Amino acid sequence: MKTFLLLLLSLFIVFNLNAQQKKIASIAISVEIIGLKDHDKYYLNGPSIMGLDSCIVQNGQIHFKYTGEPDQVSIGKTKDSGGVGDDLLVGFWTDKQDIKITGDKANRESMTISGSALWDNFIQLNKITQPIQDKRNEIVINSTYHNQDSVKSRLDSVAAVKKTVLLTYIQSNLHSYAGIILLYYSKIDKTFTTDEARGLLKQFDPELQNSKYGHLVQQLNKSYDQTKIGQMAPDFEQANQHGKPVRLSAFKGKYVLLEFSSSWCGPCRAMNPQLVKLYNKFKNKDFEIISVSTDVNRQTWLKTIKDDGLIWPQLSDLKGQQNEVATLYNINGIPHNFLIDKQGKIIEDNIYPDQLAEKLDTLLK
Repeated sequence: MKTFLLLLLSLFIVFNLNAQQKKIASIAISVEIIGLKDHDKYYLNGPSIMGLDSCIVQNGQIHFKYTGEPDQVSIGKTKDSGGVGDDLLVGFWTDKQDIKITGDKANRESMTISGSALWDNFIQLNKITQPIQDKRNEIVINSTYHNQDSVKSRLDSVAAVKKTVLLTYIQSNLHSYAGIILLYYSKIDKTFTTDEARGLLKQFDPELQNSKYGHLVQQLNKSYDQTKIGQMAPDFEQANQHGKPVRLSAFKGKYVLLEFSSSWCGPCRAMNPQLVKLYNKFKNKDFEIISVSTDVNRQTWLKTIKDDGLIWPQLSDLKGQQNEVATLYNINGIPHNFLIDKQGKIIEDNIYPDQLAEKLDTLLK
């Protein structure tokens, strides 16, 4: 593992973007892709503002204007996040230079995006971090959710490597959007604590601290403070599978495992038998589970509840990863859970079933 880490860190010398970047840039985005049909309309969409620009295909080409900070954008046939399937043409990161996109619509892997140093940078970073993510996925997939101390130890080891790699990258890019954007996404997946993220943010140039992604880091720090261990769990209300509203605060006086999952999540489904066993053991001892699903298909969600024998409260607004409760609790990966005490305070963040059983044995004597 140490040799692997040193190899990864040695590659960062090619990623250092020390040039100060302007906060706002006006650039042209030219698209010439085989398979575009004349007279079709395409939109340039941002992550939060849709329809930044639009263009009709002429002679197999479309041209957009983008004015703003470097950001993640997509081109699609619908005025939303870029659509899915054939609606989405391509997604990429803008920078302060004009961008040209070429390729074949029938083969997205053939797309070439030139002119965005930020895009090139993240492509290279992904090549470094992907082996780390693959290792983590291997551990999770091969885990049967028994002997969780061993599983947690291995996952913690992988997480430590990832944290070191991302920290080195960010500190090598304190003068560029590459660094501030990565700090934001690293904060989303909880690679850094709130204090660590605040310390890193202060090291960036003032202009970057006050950029869109600098402000987003500050907002995340504030929201994560509300869901850390020791804080009162944010209250919420969401409909169960029968359409009836369920409110978290109604369960005060019980220990509550607030569990986030989905029918399409393999690790979540693999964990369900352990949760069923745990629930049957403690359901009559001031303990409850509340599951919040990030499903979008009601029938699939209901089938999972039935097939897996989930008899505790099941909630969902069927908004997928934009589920309002998941957003409130900053959930960006599942399975994830919080253990909440009888007073409504968060006392555990992501605890495995075996560990939870031991803890409840002590708490509910």
